Amino acid sequence: MKINIFKINQFVYYRADYTKKELEHVYSGAEALCKSLNPKDTSGKVRTQSEQLVKNFGGLISEKLVSDLLEKEAVEKGLSFIIDNSVLSKKDSEDYQIDHIVRYKDKVITIETRSSFAYRTSSPDSVISRAFSIIGPYTTNQKHSEDVKDFYAFIFFFCEPDTLLGRYKNNGEISVYFAGGASREMMFDSRISSVTNLNMEDASYRVIKPITRGLDAEKFMESIFS
Repeated sequence: MKINIFKINQFVYYRADYTKKELEHVYSGAEALCKSLNPKDTSGKVRTQSEQLVKNFGGLISEKLVSDLLEKEAVEKGLSFIIDNSVLSKKDSEDYQIDHIVRYKDKVITIETRSSFAYRTSSPDSVISRAFSIIGPYTTNQKHSEDVKDFYAFIFFFCEPDTLLGRYKNNGEISVYFAGGASREMMFDSRISSVTNLNMEDASYRVIKPITRGLDAEKFMESIFS
């Protein structure tokens, strides 16, 4: 993994570049998940096999990136911590989520990683400063409840979903962006967060928009180990 650092004023975000070899086990895991997880998206639409695969692949790459960044932060600061195996949890047998459980000193910290594909936005800077939100707890017709986590991370791919699969299969480098995120307290602070349905009927999302109102990549990692 190679990390590139970018700034929007004082807000720091990362781009991580992975080789195909580094992601082979991730792709295999994504294929396996297609056989066991609910194929519906949050609106209830049934995904095709290809859509399921790219969603799983993107989600697992995002999970790997959070793990890799946590390990990098700990090594650089000489910290000792444990990441429990990520948990696939189902709600009402309708949806799933990938959680990180970090054990540091006497604390148990939960992290929910949200990922997205940003291909209608002019630049990564625009994704972070204008177009996208940090998504916290939410409910939809397909997900009736969700446990609140300690932190919410936001990761995005600056490409179309099919492009991600194409790059992997053609031995190309995969780039993924880490834009920091927010704490539980920030997600429920009405001064910086809000509630929206994201244009979906009967949905309720807690969000922070723009992303620059949250924790940048550096502050997010520092907050985990504070």
